[in-house]
Amino acid sequence: MSNKSNVRFPAFPDHRSLFSREQERELKRLAILSKAAELFDELGVTNTRIEDISDRFGLSKNSVGYYFAGKEEIVSQAYLASHGMLREAINTARNAADQSRPALNLLRAWIDLLDATRMHQRPYVCLPFEVEALPPETASDLRAKFRQSLEDIGALFPTDPPHGGAVAAGLAVIALEWASRRAFLNRTGDLEAERGAIECLFSQDMDALHPPGPVTYESASAGPQFDVLFDREMRARFRREAFLKAGVRLLNTKGYSGLALSDVAESLGVTRGAFYYLFPDKEALLLGCLDRGWQEIDGALEHSGRHHGGGVSALESSWRRLLYSQMSGTLELIHPRMIDALGENARASQTARLEAMKSRLAGPVASRMASRSPQLQPDLRVLECLIFRMLFLSGHAFANAAGLEKWPRFQTPSQDCAQVARFLTQ
Repeated sequence: MSNKSNVRFPAFPDHRSLFSREQERELKRLAILSKAAELFDELGVTNTRIEDISDRFGLSKNSVGYYFAGKEEIVSQAYLASHGMLREAINTARNAADQSRPALNLLRAWIDLLDATRMHQRPYVCLPFEVEALPPETASDLRAKFRQSLEDIGALFPTDPPHGGAVAAGLAVIALEWASRRAFLNRTGDLEAERGAIECLFSQDMDALHPPGPVTYESASAGPQFDVLFDREMRARFRREAFLKAGVRLLNTKGYSGLALSDVAESLGVTRGAFYYLFPDKEALLLGCLDRGWQEIDGALEHSGRHHGGGVSALESSWRRLLYSQMSGTLELIHPRMIDALGENARASQTARLEAMKSRLAGPVASRMASRSPQLQPDLRVLECLIFRMLFLSGHAFANAAGLEKWPRFQTPSQDCAQVARFLTQ
């Protein structure tokens, strides 16, 4: 018998009687919930219909209704399962024999759980990106649960950097989401490459690092001045920039499937007609947001190249500039996962740009880390992917689920961005 889950033979292990109707019903319920969670990661909650779930099992919509009262219950149960898996990893890290590397304990536990999911030894769980799609009371309860779990992750770490503190805890939480996404995209393979990348990044000896003094950067996007208020071309440019800023913020928070165009218009106090004047549809807005992000990264690299030449100093300056801009609120970068929502041709083009940015901004860092950890022998492309993901401070699943714009909430942007940059580029 295949170990792949299906309704007749769900593979989640249980040693009670196979003749128990109660047990059979529970296994079928878990199988349906597992498949629904996969679809939520693949299509988004908003775009997934009950029919999509039932079709995967050859069932009718009414048959799914025998196990769940409706889609809201399925989503709620799926996100509760996601929270349960997070709690399991936290408890495993708390009980680990060696408490000197809390990030590694947490991430190792998480990878083990993902491996068990990939092998169909436990139900699949989805990343909780669209909690606000649930009724307010249910969403509020879930947010409280995830917020407490993030606080508990922070408590795992010693208070002092570099191995501890809010920055180290925040990077570990970002890595949890990264590993989950990698597991979803690589369901037929193993997770050894991901495990190796995590071991390499979070095993680095950072004891000698001390963040440099405070840094400040000018805002790259000042508002319109009075002398251009009657310039149509300039006003159109500022309006487009305002829509892109709002689009990035709302896409990172709601996800592509969860975003309505009315949300963007309402956030700016304009009509939907004003949106359509600048963008023909939601995908055009997403493409504009992605292009804006690539331009910001390009600009940081070019600025650092002019002022710091080449080598490590320029690379670290680029990271610090981009991180500080996000922490201080002058810039928000759209999360790279949004590329998955595009059509085939646009997705291929944007993926190519993403890979080019990874090579420029994270490739040298990954190579240097790997050379310093030869005993780990990490896959350079996978390590590069993990390091690049650390650049994006918004749009992460667990922070969204907890109702936070970022995780962690940085208190001293100039010092915190220096610590992140040194953690990654030293």
